[in-house]
Amino acid sequence: MHIGLRDTKRSIKKGIDNLNLAKSNKIILAAIVIQAIIILTRTINLEITGAITADETRYVLDGITGRIYDNVNRPIPGILNVLLFKLFRINNIGDFLIFFPIHQMFLGSTIIITSYKIIELFEIKERAKNLTLISLLFMPTYALMSVAFLTEQLSLVFSIIG
Repeated sequence: MHIGLRDTKRSIKKGIDNLNLAKSNKIILAAIVIQAIIILTRTINLEITGAITADETRYVLDGITGRIYDNVNRPIPGILNVLLFKLFRINNIGDFLIFFPIHQMFLGSTIIITSYKIIELFEIKERAKNLTLISLLFMPTYALMSVAFLTEQLSLVFSIIG
């Protein structure tokens, strides 16, 4: 086997081992599953009842029309929403209902995984890491905002990633 190929194979195996969440910590997987259940519940509720906040309506309309209503206070999330809606060809509320859980799971999982990685940097005991991660799901800013199509979740991702 060629040396470069062997190194590549070793690097890929190392990367997969690092990303294997079920092996490294089952609590991350549990947190992501809880997040998925919450988002699925919110999506079903949104589809059945049509209950959506005024801010969510504004962001969805901004994305569909391509115009940003609040370009002074929230230009970055507004621009990103418009770009995402254009990229995924979301032109109506039906398309949005398909996009919504995927978008929320991506942002929610990013927050959970990066939070865990930051906690790992503190070199604290495994039990404390797990407790911190589970408590993240019940913090008001995360629990309430992680299931809504608002700028807060995107802002939280930006602040955690730095």
